Amino acid sequence: MERIRFLAGELFRPVDGASLAFARIAFGLIVLWESWRYAEKGWIHAYYVRPAFHFTYYGFGWVRPWSGDGMHWHFFALAILAVFVACGLFYRVASALLYQLRQRKQRSTAALVEV
Repeated sequence: MERIRFLAGELFRPVDGASLAFARIAFGLIVLWESWRYAEKGWIHAYYVRPAFHFTYYGFGWVRPWSGDGMHWHFFALAILAVFVACGLFYRVASALLYQLRQRKQRSTAALVEV
């Protein structure tokens, strides 16, 4: 019983918010860097636009990458939202939208295969 009280006390102990701010900034900068790298090296077109066939998760056969410039705009939106997250601007909305865009990207890239 004493151990449970100790754990409960540790779980609800006040913690400095600097670690959370560091994680938020680091995550935003990493996503920004990833988006920039994909655009700079031409991977958006090579991995998402050009392949004729994409494997999908079971039940998500209807999810396809955007056609044409849509994937470029998708990565541009990822980069803008990553800047918002890193700066803390509209953080909750930016985080939710960033999550949705990254999930769409991940569902459409489940084992890409060029045919």
